[in-house]
Amino acid sequence: MEVKDIFELRKQGRIEEAYEAIRPMYAAHQGHYTTIAMFWTASDVLKLRVSQNRVDEATKIFQALCRLYPNLDDKDRRGNSAMLRHALRLKRGMGDGFSMIDFLSSWGFDTLSPADWMVEKNEERVFPSTAQRLLDSVIYELKQQPSPEQALKVVPILRAALAHDAQDVRHLQLKELVSKIGKG
Repeated sequence: MEVKDIFELRKQGRIEEAYEAIRPMYAAHQGHYTTIAMFWTASDVLKLRVSQNRVDEATKIFQALCRLYPNLDDKDRRGNSAMLRHALRLKRGMGDGFSMIDFLSSWGFDTLSPADWMVEKNEERVFPSTAQRLLDSVIYELKQQPSPEQALKVVPILRAALAHDAQDVRHLQLKELVSKIGKG
């Protein structure tokens, strides 16, 4: 089997087969194309595991993707965007068991691409951008555990968000948050 066969299996929706086929290939050779195939196939499996409520397995795959990502040629930053969306999936699936603040503190909020800031629209609804959903998650966590330590972790995230465009973070109620931290 070759890498092109892995992508064909993915295209056919045979995600489990593709994942089982790429794993030994990637273990033997971490070349350019095997790394790409491993990343996107593991991403597919992560989404599948979250949808199956197999969050422990999804978390292990996410951790492996975090280790694999630096080896991925990601000039268009689609892989980075996928990692951010995976973090949102895990947060939804794990609730308080996944810390968005800790993830973004280590991953970096300044890694977002212009597409991550774009609001998505269809004929019926407007969906918040990936950036807005990440920020909402960070603010929610901070409100749940307001402490100076947590606030210090959040400051670089908010600074990066504000540096992008203050209009994109207008929905954050920072005065309320700051006063809550001061009381905590």
